[in-house]
Amino acid sequence: MKQYSFRFFFVVVLLGSLAVLTSCETKTEKKEEEKPFVINDSIAKIITIDTVQSHELEGNLELNGEVTFDQTSMLNVFSLTTGIAEEVKVQMGDYVQKGQVLATIRTNDLLDLQKELATNIAEANIAKKEYDVAKDLESKGINSQKEVLEAEQNLNKENADVEALKKELAVIGGDATGSVVYVHSPIAGYVVERHVNPNQNVDKADQNQGIDPLFVISDLKNVWVMANVY
Repeated sequence: MKQYSFRFFFVVVLLGSLAVLTSCETKTEKKEEEKPFVINDSIAKIITIDTVQSHELEGNLELNGEVTFDQTSMLNVFSLTTGIAEEVKVQMGDYVQKGQVLATIRTNDLLDLQKELATNIAEANIAKKEYDVAKDLESKGINSQKEVLEAEQNLNKENADVEALKKELAVIGGDATGSVVYVHSPIAGYVVERHVNPNQNVDKADQNQGIDPLFVISDLKNVWVMANVY
């Protein structure tokens, strides 16, 4: 009995000692966690402590860039013929009205269309005379109605060809008698780019060839600031 009592007493003492040591370590760890942060003297001399506040960011950021025209409110003006620029009537920065002449171009395309138009006008005049004769003969009972209709169809065709050529001349900026093609401004605005000078060769606009426009017109109601942010 005495031997068992001694062993039981030894186990109780051992467990008690472990509990005391564990309690001491926990208290030590808690004390270390609760220890306040301390700033040394050298750091304290160079810092200032203040309260956090919300306010607008103040300061300047300098960037390289450029002010340019709004790419969504501008139009490129191309030449619709190939030739030589005879006159350039506007400079960079000029304000132009819609339909104003920007330049004139001397081109063989105009001469070719004018010759074709003159031929078609002559053929239309002949067709008109043939139609008048057919109508007159019909009234006298010599011609049939079919012959009159054929003459009328031929006259309508010749007149349509004449009108088509006149429209083509108008599109490129020419007419039936002039010697040059006129380049007009499609909108009112400012000349922000100019890529043509007098006596310079001008090519017909073809986007596939990457030809620069003769002029770029923009209303400049809005401008873009393009900044290089590194």
